[in-house]
Amino acid sequence: MNFNVCYVFDKDYIGQFKVSIYSLIVNNRQETIMAHLLTYSLGQDDRENIASFLQKMGVSCKFYEIDEACFKNLPKMRASSYACYYKLLIPDYLKDQERVLFLDCDIIVRKPIHEFFFMQTDKPLTAVADSFVEKTVPDHVANIAGPGSSYFNSGVMLFDFTKADHPCLEEMLHYGGVQFSSLMYHDQDILNHFYQNRVCFINDKYNYITNLNKIGQILTDRRRQKIIHYAGTKPWDPTYKKKFYSLYVKYYNACKQVTQVDYLKKRKPLAVLFFSYLKSKASKESSETNRR
Repeated sequence: MNFNVCYVFDKDYIGQFKVSIYSLIVNNRQETIMAHLLTYSLGQDDRENIASFLQKMGVSCKFYEIDEACFKNLPKMRASSYACYYKLLIPDYLKDQERVLFLDCDIIVRKPIHEFFFMQTDKPLTAVADSFVEKTVPDHVANIAGPGSSYFNSGVMLFDFTKADHPCLEEMLHYGGVQFSSLMYHDQDILNHFYQNRVCFINDKYNYITNLNKIGQILTDRRRQKIIHYAGTKPWDPTYKKKFYSLYVKYYNACKQVTQVDYLKKRKPLAVLFFSYLKSKASKESSETNRR
């Protein structure tokens, strides 16, 4: 069986996609990987460049051009983009595949994940719980997924199309339009609403979110972490001061030896970031004191 992996991105995230899939490929050489790419605003040169890179890495690919018009009734996200919603198309576009692993472009796969891709469950979707959302906005989770429901992060999802009961695109788009003002987490909210009783929750080593764990916990978990997810602030932001920065730089530099990527700007020195953080914190505390 092919190891079917899906990425969604537009022209602004070509480099990030390359680094992410590079990390997947080099750590899973034993797999026959087929890349399904749901894209928007890519020119012919972009496609040829990506296909050439993947061919060099021993990976086949297929492009699916997105018509963003279908998302017109949904709230936009990054830089007035609909890109986050492209993943809603997976159950329609890729339903002829047995299994499809979806990965966000802000992810590094640092170990083999054969056992994850071929994991057997009785659910059509497998994902990792998003503890941040569950703890900080429990009322929102109850509204989206139902009282007492868990909530998953949509950055890593394994779709099993041998199982029935996947939602159709029209249902998801309609729900998103009706819930326009309450979609706090965009595509993730829509997917959680429809897969609330159709998801198998697994260990977070397959979607280890960088901003959810303290350094001590990360050091304890370092041997089991397989997929690192840079949710929130991104490592290509010059002010990035969070965890796993050196890991990202490692794969970025290695990927540069194979294909053109040029988006990771030099990070400000940690001392500068630290004092900038203290200044910002002091300013915030001063403002709160004045308001009182």
